Amino acid sequence: MPMDDDAFLDAFERGALQRHGFGHRDHLRMAWLYIRRYGPDQAVRRAETGLRALAAAHGHPERYSATRTAVWITLVAHHLAEAPEPGFEEFLERFPLLLDGRLLDAHYSPGLLAGADSRARWVEPDRRPLPAPAG
Repeated sequence: MPMDDDAFLDAFERGALQRHGFGHRDHLRMAWLYIRRYGPDQAVRRAETGLRALAAAHGHPERYSATRTAVWITLVAHHLAEAPEPGFEEFLERFPLLLDGRLLDAHYSPGLLAGADSRARWVEPDRRPLPAPAG
């Protein structure tokens, strides 16, 4: 039985989702919920806290990427501004490209995205600009 949104975020923030895996779709759901509740800037901060804890809990704190976190929040926020009404599943049906974890390859070369700078702080794309924030 799927978790409702409040239970999902609570489990994420407590680190309880790690027992069941935390895949790309879960990352998108977390971003979608945080953006809807707190806006993109606060979503990045909250996601960073939870994802850093998740990476550390798995014994790989070096895997956290500040750039990846900010980019996925940016992409979800961009599409959420276009379609704020639907639930999460309908949102993904409307924007299925978000489900492709390789979407960032259109914007970043693999070397740049995997680099230490990208993990530590926001790094601008070197291939194609990200969509402008909707306003």
